[in-house]
Amino acid sequence: MTGHEGDHAPDRRQRNRLKKIKLVLPDDAYTFIEEHEGVDWSEVALNAIVRYAQDLELMDKLAGEVELTKDDVEALERRIRTSLARQGRGHV
Repeated sequence: MTGHEGDHAPDRRQRNRLKKIKLVLPDDAYTFIEEHEGVDWSEVALNAIVRYAQDLELMDKLAGEVELTKDDVEALERRIRTSLARQGRGHV
């Protein structure tokens, strides 16, 4: 993963290349998931894991000696803006 793939999980055509994992959830989280059957929880988990992996990769670049590309900087800016918006801090 290079961080240039965008902020979304692979599309459904690429699903055959994905690996399966097992998640262990607390009872209350599992109950919540069962109560919301209409949600594609696999897609939610996939998006969250891919986004987290992209964030870690970007942090590795920031901490390492790899030079950031313009796309990397733009991705970092989007992540910061999104994080601040979620915290209710508005625009940067």
